[in-house]
Amino acid sequence: AYPEKLVHMHLHDCGTDKHPHIALGKGIVNVRESIQKLPSDGTCLIEVKTIAGLEESVAYLQENGLFN
Repeated sequence: AYPEKLVHMHLHDCGTDKHPHIALGKGIVNVRESIQKLPSDGTCLIEVKTIAGLEESVAYLQENGLFN
């Protein structure tokens, strides 16, 4: 409702069975659209359950030009 107030988000993907906190790019969330809502100085926490999920998420962001 107030995109101008957005400065931080927790981001995870979700499967079609509504299972949350899976690696980014493995589910139904439009990750690019979500990240683009953040201002350039905003922050984002990747919220997954495992180290492997975090590694997959970072790789997904890098491969898709969403993280340097």
